[in-house]
Amino acid sequence: MTSSRLPCIVWGMRLKVQTVVVYYVDWTDLEDFIAEVYGVRPEIAAMEECGNDVTLNYNIDGDFDSYDETRFNEFKKTGYVAYGTRMLLNKLAKEGYAPFGEYNIKISW
Repeated sequence: MTSSRLPCIVWGMRLKVQTVVVYYVDWTDLEDFIAEVYGVRPEIAAMEECGNDVTLNYNIDGDFDSYDETRFNEFKKTGYVAYGTRMLLNKLAKEGYAPFGEYNIKISW
């Protein structure tokens, strides 16, 4: 197998590529971190209704409005909010606990 170089030129054509930063987080590490910050440990696989070997992708910009606040309060009371991972990541970012940007959350057991 040969190594590839950037930019890749094949048959006189140039493949345009862009380098980006993506934060990769293991789901259990994220669950532990959320529990440490907010005192409640989520079950991300259950909240997102996903199976094994799934990667969740989120663009986190800190957008957190009154609806999200209501959902967060539900999470604090029950430990669960349907499809709440993005909301929790946005709250973490808005409060300075996590950087803004693109996240890949790998779920595999």
